[in-house]
Amino acid sequence: MKPGKKLSPEQLCQLAQAARRIGALGPGLVQALLHVSREEAEALLALLEAQGLIERVDGGNRAGCPCTGCPLRRICPLPPLRGRGTGVYRLSPRLLSLCSRAKG
Repeated sequence: MKPGKKLSPEQLCQLAQAARRIGALGPGLVQALLHVSREEAEALLALLEAQGLIERVDGGNRAGCPCTGCPLRRICPLPPLRGRGTGVYRLSPRLLSLCSRAKG
């Protein structure tokens, strides 16, 4: 997103729907859907977190590992994300409610 460009409600709900299907929201998904740089994606996630629309999965501890609570951790081919500043988020009920109201 270019400086000064705003995220539309439709784009926000598109992100929410994709994250709901996948089960998490992260910089890569934001980059892919909005065609923005990694830095812009991370800034947007920080803004959404500050507004209470998303919550960091690891409780805000960047050294934490969201893989610990994952039901697929025993069969997942990916290495644990511990200590990588993962930036993995889940949607807050508030965001889901805003998007459901926008549809109806």
